Amino acid sequence: MSETTPNPTSLPQSVLVVDIGTIHTRVCLFEIRAEKYRFIGSASARTTHLDHERSEFVGVAAAIRKLEKSAKKKILDLDGNILLPMRTDWSGIDQAAVSYTCTADPAIAILGVSEAGSLPALRGLCSRVGTTPILECALDDGYSTARQLDRLASAAPRIIVFAGGTENGARKAVYRVGETIRLYCQSLPREQRPRLLFLGNSETRLEIERVFSKIADISFGSNVLESEPLGDDALNCLLKTMRRDAALRAPGFETLRKQTGASFIPGEFAFGRSVRLLSRLIRKHQVVLGVNIGADQTLVAQAMDLRLNLKTIPIGLGSTLPQLLTESDAETIQSHVDFQIKRSEIRDYVLNKSLYPELVPANQYAAEIENALKQELIRIALRRAKYFKLAASGRLSTILLTGSGLRNVDDPGASLRAAMNAIRPLGAVDYLLDINGLAAVIGTIMHVNPTLAAQIMDSSTYLNLGKIIRPQIQDASLFTRKNAPPLVVSVKNTHGDKKEYILPYGEIYRIPLNYGQNYQLEWVSIPRGVETPGLKPFLPFGFKSGSFGLIFDLRDERKETEKDRVAQIERLRLEKKQLGDWRVGEGGRQDG
Repeated sequence: MSETTPNPTSLPQSVLVVDIGTIHTRVCLFEIRAEKYRFIGSASARTTHLDHERSEFVGVAAAIRKLEKSAKKKILDLDGNILLPMRTDWSGIDQAAVSYTCTADPAIAILGVSEAGSLPALRGLCSRVGTTPILECALDDGYSTARQLDRLASAAPRIIVFAGGTENGARKAVYRVGETIRLYCQSLPREQRPRLLFLGNSETRLEIERVFSKIADISFGSNVLESEPLGDDALNCLLKTMRRDAALRAPGFETLRKQTGASFIPGEFAFGRSVRLLSRLIRKHQVVLGVNIGADQTLVAQAMDLRLNLKTIPIGLGSTLPQLLTESDAETIQSHVDFQIKRSEIRDYVLNKSLYPELVPANQYAAEIENALKQELIRIALRRAKYFKLAASGRLSTILLTGSGLRNVDDPGASLRAAMNAIRPLGAVDYLLDINGLAAVIGTIMHVNPTLAAQIMDSSTYLNLGKIIRPQIQDASLFTRKNAPPLVVSVKNTHGDKKEYILPYGEIYRIPLNYGQNYQLEWVSIPRGVETPGLKPFLPFGFKSGSFGLIFDLRDERKETEKDRVAQIERLRLEKKQLGDWRVGEGGRQDG
């Protein structure tokens, strides 16, 4: 009898997805049941990347052993190796995909012929994998060769990506760029030389290969100036170069690759790919914003019609958290907390969290402080990514909240409040929470098993927190006038039942609705000076209800800057009460 069982379809029957994070390693298992992939289970264990006595594979194996118990399926053999492919007793797996964020930034330098041609193309390529070059050099940037060498020596890149010249274009200029890199590489010991990736004029490849093959590790890809905007050849070459660099710093990667044959992609790229895929599923010309709060960094991704803009902000809820106090201050964080607390206590919490990032809040007070930190992290990340104009445009339709910092909460409303307060988008926006941590899984598996990725997206991948509508109230007197004309809306369900609501200014007004059902909103009365970007007031607006139903954010922004702590605390507690508990069902206003 054969050791393996033939698959009834050409698709892998069992797929393992591994995410090696900074603090935890997470594994997810999917299997085909009734001709469709089903999520079987997940488990996590502490990452062993920073443990110099053990490889990263030890943490992966520990997570898999936990998964074996919960899924009641054997994946490792007696020696702790992954069984691949599946055996006749249905033990083992058929396919694996791996993402990682445990290694530090790859420190990429980009060099090109011109600041107007090569550099923007290389910069855009780096942005697709969520990294920002630590150094940019061009022949026409005004620096001498000696100065360029000094800049390279000061930056000490681990990877150098260089390009230049269209096909049948410049050759001598490309050689001059290569000469600078050659001089830099020869100034370093062999083991300290960076990995090189050439994405320039293919006619110069033979000469570039002849010069560099003996002095550095060099790879080649298609000309970045000739590639399609969404072309994948240059991108895949960059990902392979980054994986080889990461494998040098994480020896366990090679063990895992040999056992599974899996390709490795950066977790930042996996997250960006999930947001990009989500942009395909919503209306055309509408924007999806993704926020991922990790231990060492915060990712923000903006996608529309499959066009992605991904930024990595090096501040997270782990060792980099103290940097938050350089971007903000304890007083600002204090204004997000709904109980009396000293600024010194906030600073102490930040420092303690940076030393022990794996600790979870021990009580509701610690949870409130941490939620305030998340709110400030999102605000800083959007500011540094220059995404704040998006919030006022009315083009933002969906916000995806992901990362362990946002999903590991007792009440999803805490993450919703943090995002609402930090982003404050105008218009009608759906808030989605990646409560099962599948965003990274989708991006990781997409390049090896698109069928699985598509089927995950078709299911209820994310928790729909609700539709949040925030009108733009230009007439400030509406907040203070006693007889101000009201804003009135009606909501109709699929059975034709309709109910009108008078919305109070200056509050969060929630209309609880049945989760996952379709409703129709109509504007009954809109006062002068009130408009909602992205919505047409004379047309009914269809939407699907989330956990918090339909929410109108009619708060007065001027009150956000008040300095009276008693008033701040009273306002924050009132807003929490107005938002209420999640999934309370259909009915009138939820006040508690």
